[in-house]
Amino acid sequence: MSTETRWYPNAQTQSLDWLIKQRASCVLAMLTIDNVDLQRAAVDAGAIKKLSQLLKESFEPLPPNSSALLWTPEPAQSDQEKTSSGITALGQNGFLPAALHAIKTREAVLVALTSLASLKDEYRKAIIENGVVPLVIESLKTYKASGSLNNSNDLSDSTAHTTPALEYPTSVILAACGAARSLSRSVSTLRTSLMDAGLAKPLFVLLKHPEVKVRIAATAVVCNLVLEFSPMREAILEAGVLKILGEHAHSEHPNLRLNAVWALKHLVMTASKSLKIACLEELGPGWLKQIICYNSDDLALTCGFREREMSLETPITMESANAAGEQVDLLNAVRVRTRESSQGTEDGDEDLRMADSIGALSRRESEYKQNTFYTHNDKNQTMQKTLDPGPYSWSQVNTDDSAVQKEGLDFIRNLTCGQDAPEMIDYVFHELGQDKMFDVLMSKLRPKWMNAFGRGRRTAESTTRQIQPQPEIVISVCYILVHLAAGLPKHRQLLISQTELLKLILPLFSHTHREVRGCCVWIVINLTWVDDHSDQQSCKSRARELIKLGFLEKLEALKSDEALDVKERTKTAIHQMNSLLGGKHFSVGRDRKNDSISDVIVLIGKNQVQAPASRLYVVELPTMKLDPGIIRALSLDPKTTSVATHGSSGFNATAKISTTLKDGRQKCFFLKTAHGEDAGIMFRGEHASLNAIHSAVPTLCPASLATGRSDDGAFFLATDFLDLSAHSSAAESSGMSLAAKLGKLHTTPAPPAPGHSKAMFGFEATTCCGDTAQPNDFRSSWADFYAQNRLLAILEKCERSNGKNAELRSLVQQTVDKVVPRLIGDDHLNDGNGVTPVVVHGDLWSGNKGRGQIGGQGGIEDVIFDPSAVYGHNEYELGIMNMFGGFGKTFFDEYHRICPKTPPIEEYLDRVSLYELTVAQKVQTRKIQMMAVTELALLRLQSNTTVDDPSLRMRLGEAKNAMEECTQRSFHFFSQTEDPKCIYIIGEWMSVQQHVDDFIPSPTNQRLLEDLKDQISVEWMFHVDVEKKHLPLDTPIISIARYFVSRAQKENFVEQFGAVEHSLGEYVAPKPEKHGWRIDNEDKGKKECVLFTGWNDVESHYAFAKTEEFKEFSKIKEYMTGAEIKHAMRLDL
Repeated sequence: MSTETRWYPNAQTQSLDWLIKQRASCVLAMLTIDNVDLQRAAVDAGAIKKLSQLLKESFEPLPPNSSALLWTPEPAQSDQEKTSSGITALGQNGFLPAALHAIKTREAVLVALTSLASLKDEYRKAIIENGVVPLVIESLKTYKASGSLNNSNDLSDSTAHTTPALEYPTSVILAACGAARSLSRSVSTLRTSLMDAGLAKPLFVLLKHPEVKVRIAATAVVCNLVLEFSPMREAILEAGVLKILGEHAHSEHPNLRLNAVWALKHLVMTASKSLKIACLEELGPGWLKQIICYNSDDLALTCGFREREMSLETPITMESANAAGEQVDLLNAVRVRTRESSQGTEDGDEDLRMADSIGALSRRESEYKQNTFYTHNDKNQTMQKTLDPGPYSWSQVNTDDSAVQKEGLDFIRNLTCGQDAPEMIDYVFHELGQDKMFDVLMSKLRPKWMNAFGRGRRTAESTTRQIQPQPEIVISVCYILVHLAAGLPKHRQLLISQTELLKLILPLFSHTHREVRGCCVWIVINLTWVDDHSDQQSCKSRARELIKLGFLEKLEALKSDEALDVKERTKTAIHQMNSLLGGKHFSVGRDRKNDSISDVIVLIGKNQVQAPASRLYVVELPTMKLDPGIIRALSLDPKTTSVATHGSSGFNATAKISTTLKDGRQKCFFLKTAHGEDAGIMFRGEHASLNAIHSAVPTLCPASLATGRSDDGAFFLATDFLDLSAHSSAAESSGMSLAAKLGKLHTTPAPPAPGHSKAMFGFEATTCCGDTAQPNDFRSSWADFYAQNRLLAILEKCERSNGKNAELRSLVQQTVDKVVPRLIGDDHLNDGNGVTPVVVHGDLWSGNKGRGQIGGQGGIEDVIFDPSAVYGHNEYELGIMNMFGGFGKTFFDEYHRICPKTPPIEEYLDRVSLYELTVAQKVQTRKIQMMAVTELALLRLQSNTTVDDPSLRMRLGEAKNAMEECTQRSFHFFSQTEDPKCIYIIGEWMSVQQHVDDFIPSPTNQRLLEDLKDQISVEWMFHVDVEKKHLPLDTPIISIARYFVSRAQKENFVEQFGAVEHSLGEYVAPKPEKHGWRIDNEDKGKKECVLFTGWNDVESHYAFAKTEEFKEFSKIKEYMTGAEIKHAMRLDL
């Protein structure tokens, strides 16, 4: 009898069953990676549900009979021997068979889920709805497992107590990184599920993992988390990710270097000027030059050629287009894009291109100043390379270094766009060298010559070949040029003077890659754009120079381009040049020599310019077919109406309708279409939401004009066209800021509810937050509506999707029974008078606001869109606004001047936190997380210890490192100037519970306290509801003022403090001041406000006490019972 059959009565059968489950998941992953058809077939067959179940089973407790003896050379003699210690068995203890099966299954399932989530957002949502996100996050953790696979069972043979703990398998961590990376491609997933599950913390730990392949995988996930719309961006920036990415970018490993530069490229996208500069400094201008100047062809092409000559196993199949659009062999063995992967590119979900579409795409759409951002969706990389990079051949080195080079160029592309683009262009020129930059860009567009036996020597031998630039590199270079042309007039003049560079661009107009052709047209558009009257003559000169070089001929060739966007851009470019040079139309005269056309005299207004032979036309905009049902709903004339795709959405198709009205005016509409009853519900809700907001504040959002079902069975929604790319208008705007408009919206009482004589809480239609339908039946009580129609409604959907969870239901029910009536009860809010229902947007985060022109009329306005409205408490709106950021102090100060905080004011933040519970599709089981809090602690040195004691500083440094390791946030120590024996600790925790319940009792902290007990004592410690990043911790002196206020006077104190805080802020500016309220360990009947202020020195604070500003600020004394004010300077440990 085999050892296996001695372990279990049916061990062979069970082992086979285990193996099948593991291998089946692996095979599914290999079949479906980058194959949209097989992914669809797998999902339709229920693969996601089955995989999710397998993943959950891998976390279940091990069965009681799973413990078994290790193998020994002697057969078992008795039952007693079967259960005896395995210490005498050969070899070191490993995982138990059942535990090993669970781990292998976990890994295989995660890889399969990674594959299924790689292309379609709907598949990601299905994975999330099956409740596996917390398990993915758990699989990222790097704990040792002596251990517990699931916190209730041992992984290894518990009889061998002397065996060291087993490391959690790296393969599982890599697979979990792959799953997190695929899931994080979705905007909605980033906003909710992954953030709620706590992805950032374990991922940050993995960035410092000792194994390079783990660092590579973790850095790849970070690429998605640092995008501008990611709610985790600020948190991981504060945790120090920039420094880590800078270190990884200098790694000797190509994949780690690639992912780090890739992440930095995403980080600078739409970033502030200061962050862009910080990223460039961290990467290093010299290193960036080395990245983009590196020519892997010089190093690897010859070897790559020899590899092909000597091996038939490496196919010569890279038949991509060269810079001139020709099909050539690039001599690099890389993976060929299959029909399936290409198909995935075209009909894959919008989230794969979510960041590619960020930013304006035209000068017409953004004052014709082209600013595009580049992100890489990597869907053509193989899973094996992603999870476990292996050895590198010369051809692989060439491919990887070319990829790093491309990311470096795209890093520059993203640096030189956005609000501060002109300044950043100058900064890049200064750091990298203006002439050097143009030399590098030209080198990337030039073809190279290679022969296998003499590098750089062009001969007539058959071994000599011309290597054209890779299309990806060409695209990156072209976008940099587009951004340079979108800068100031001086930048355009500089670019037009680069004749050799412009000549290299000419062949690209016939490139087979659509994006290359489009970029070429954008360069023309931007170079011929007039910023103001002073640039008029220079712009005409640039247009003439372009004509002389042959750009008009190239534009003529694109008038029938197969790509619609290229056609539209060509029309704009030709029209712009026509208007610029004074002619209503281009006219052409022929100069014949021997009856053949040799040249053409292009007559533009009064200007004659020699150009290559061609006739010039204005390209007509092709139209798509518009459904007759939509034409009837909008009362349009089909003869004068056209429609073209416009924008993108995660849930429906979007288009722009253009028409000529009977009075001759041009008018545009925005159209959404989708199939399925859910689409009908969504559109009816958005239709009612837009019109409710528009009727209250017409300049805040477009009006919805029609919704219904078209003749082809699809549902549609048609609204006024909102031009978010418009940046100038002849008409004046309303002059109202977004804060003022929102304040007006939130102070406009709701109309009487349908079927009722008064306003009610609810809405006339079901609305959707994302794709989650929200019931809005009317109720007379706001507390009842929020409890029943939001908290419990979301819980019930969660239970339908994932099954019931007793702990979650208990938490939600306690919130409904206790927290809701306590904070927003009708007899509690507004001094017992309740609140008046007003219309709220319902999903107002930074991605649903912008600036644009509504309906082609009026000026450029602050606007909002994609609402999920309800008539409710105005502060309900602030939950999602606060959670995802994008609305600063200035915004809220202006907003609250119009729409004051609801009494009791001291509970304002508590109410906002309560409203955060329901934002953004919270239909998954999640841990209820508290907002980050700042710890303020006072240590007192023992009589025999001074602050300069080396042993004290060493131990405090250990304590600092331990807290930072636990929180992934920075901590600071300060020495009090009034009493050098006192030391303050200031640091941030995810919550009070993380500090008090997790860290303080931990063995690490207890050991530190034991080591320090003879040198310090802890005087006091509490937490303040203020984010540490706002505190003046880098100033020479910080004052810490503790203001004690009775509970009865807190509201008065808050109001008075708000009225006089400016007197202190203006005095210490630009140094900051920030206050917060103590949230724990308070004396009964007393509240405590803590004010942190930055100073140059203590004397500056004393000087403030003698000013008029101080007299104004000291009015807060009226509501205080006492105060303590101390000063401190930072300790460097």
